Amino acid sequence: MIFLMNVGSTVTYFGAAVSENDIRYCSMQTVDTMTDLEFVLKFRAFLQENELKPADFDRSVLSCVVPPLKEVLIRAMVRMFGHEPLLVDASCAVNFSIGLRKKEELGANLIALTAAIVQEYGVPAILLNVGTATSFGVIDGQAVYTGGVLYPGMQNALDALIGRTSLPPIKIDAVYALSGKNTLDSIGAGVLYGHAGAVDRILDELLEIVPGARIVVSGKRGKILSSVLRHETVYDPVLPLKGLYVIARLKEEKA
Repeated sequence: MIFLMNVGSTVTYFGAAVSENDIRYCSMQTVDTMTDLEFVLKFRAFLQENELKPADFDRSVLSCVVPPLKEVLIRAMVRMFGHEPLLVDASCAVNFSIGLRKKEELGANLIALTAAIVQEYGVPAILLNVGTATSFGVIDGQAVYTGGVLYPGMQNALDALIGRTSLPPIKIDAVYALSGKNTLDSIGAGVLYGHAGAVDRILDELLEIVPGARIVVSGKRGKILSSVLRHETVYDPVLPLKGLYVIARLKEEKA
């Protein structure tokens, strides 16, 4: 069995790949001050909830884009499972090629997401990851990650606006009606639909590069955003962990 962990700037996912079609997982807010012991306690609670034991896991995979947490998580996973995790980097592009001038610039999370898309959804494809930033990745018909686009995330735009007012903090956690009946709903609608408009425009341009590409959406707010986009998309909440499973399996086969 494989333990999987994907740490993003905003959200952390971890779970167990019982089989290719049975990935059990949970998510939490990313906190870059957590200790290895705190992570071990989180792991233990998850295993107990799923009636699993540390000895059930012979491998683990870690994708982390938060530098202060990388060594902490390695210690936590060694403490929990007795072995170091496979760290995702450019060498883990096992079922696709990285077409960037500097391959190491492709983030571990995007490597995992791309591996999952190529395996499960095929190519060409466009990755849309909705997190701290809204990131787009283009995967051509030869399974080459050719480049992408980074756009400020919805919550960042919302926080910047609220920070200049006396209004309380709000989060984009639902679809807001366009005709908001109060100030907070009006702001939420503006941020959501304004962001969707920008995303739709970028997707228009990217589809000129890869006509007919399937658009696969991931990320905490990906479901909300995709529901108001004009493009047809598929939302997959487990996409990063699926990618880590693909990487672990294919790396083992090539070993």
